[in-house]
Amino acid sequence: MKKIVLIGNDTLHRRFLINSLLDNNYELKGCIFETKSVKPSFEVGPVFEEKEKIFLQEEFSKHTRLDLDRLNCWYYESANSEQCINKIEELNPDLCIVSGAGLIYEKTIQAFPDGLINIHLGNAVEYRGLDTNLWAIYHNDFENIGVTIHFVDNELDTGDVIAYKKVNISNNTKIHQLRFFEMHLASKLLQTALDDYFKGNLVAKKQEKKGRYYSFMPKDLKTLVAKKFDNRIKNI
Repeated sequence: MKKIVLIGNDTLHRRFLINSLLDNNYELKGCIFETKSVKPSFEVGPVFEEKEKIFLQEEFSKHTRLDLDRLNCWYYESANSEQCINKIEELNPDLCIVSGAGLIYEKTIQAFPDGLINIHLGNAVEYRGLDTNLWAIYHNDFENIGVTIHFVDNELDTGDVIAYKKVNISNNTKIHQLRFFEMHLASKLLQTALDDYFKGNLVAKKQEKKGRYYSFMPKDLKTLVAKKFDNRIKNI
């Protein structure tokens, strides 16, 4: 039986993803959570984050449990630390799911013989890095609000793409609800990828270009993006 480990950070939407996998009988050997977080030097919020947190708690709870009592979890400052790599070698996994982690170094990548699959909330071919669906909205690029499942390589979000799909947005969708729809789609795409992996027919396609890298979106731009989103959604 193939052994799978998840590497990421311990957030509400990560717990939704993990428990969705467990609910559908995808076994995880355990989860490795990074404790170190990068904080920008400029203000990033809150704008709609408080509403988002309340909405996620309510909606995620309708679909699954949000505790981590069903599996082992380990916390390290970085997935690239010596202590973390030692734990990975002890677990001896085949595949890694990456969600919300920082840049994974080559030594960590080499610890997984079947590779690492990353969940990117955005279209990686166009928007790499952070807050990428928000940056798509900023550029009025509503066609590229989506989720990418791709293999991890030595750069951020440049690995071969396994799947990409647009997020289904209706004229009732609010900006603070977007993360829920992103994660709901991400869970479905990931489960399809894992099904293909277990069957031995997982395929991926080289990215046709290297998307532009984006970092944290500043607070004032988030306010602008929220207005853009509301105005566009009304016209759907």
